[in-house]
Amino acid sequence: MNYNTFEQNIDVLSDSDLLTIVAGSPAPESLNLADMSKMTLQELEELYSPLKAKRLYCSFEIGRRREIMHIDLVKITSSKDIYDIMLPKLRDLTHEEFWVIFLNRNNRIIKIKKHSQGGSVGTVIDRKIIAKEAVMNNACGVILVHNHPSGNPKPSNADNTITGLVKAALKIMDVEVIDHVIVTANIYYSFADNGGLS
Repeated sequence: MNYNTFEQNIDVLSDSDLLTIVAGSPAPESLNLADMSKMTLQELEELYSPLKAKRLYCSFEIGRRREIMHIDLVKITSSKDIYDIMLPKLRDLTHEEFWVIFLNRNNRIIKIKKHSQGGSVGTVIDRKIIAKEAVMNNACGVILVHNHPSGNPKPSNADNTITGLVKAALKIMDVEVIDHVIVTANIYYSFADNGGLS
């Protein structure tokens, strides 16, 4: 194999070419990489052998993780910053996940952690665990983030309630809820921008 030639021409390979290299065979013509990155492992195993499906599933996860690496001490200045950071991790999901971003006094990221994972319309949030982790990470502020697989960023009554409960729990610890951002593939909702934290 001529490695220099391969590296120089990697960008001209089609989705089918890349899938063939990683999994050993191309995907059906009706699917592209974007479609496949949203699939569950079980769905991929309907197209490939279990081993090939796992390779692809891990490849997509590596891609998502790569997009949110090197964010320690990144400063959050707006809700758009939050959306840009979390979109790679949440945009392809068909279930809800709830994440917490822990910040220092200067609104720089200390840590980002997934708090819970649920179904297509909700997930469980434990404010006591969030408060405990905020203290353990010496956080002065937190940002709550979760996705809406439906594509509708409007907060539900449950979203409004949990935001208030977490805010009250963290206030006792002198930790501020800076924002709660609801992420969809194309748009987001910020509680801070819409007066939902007052």
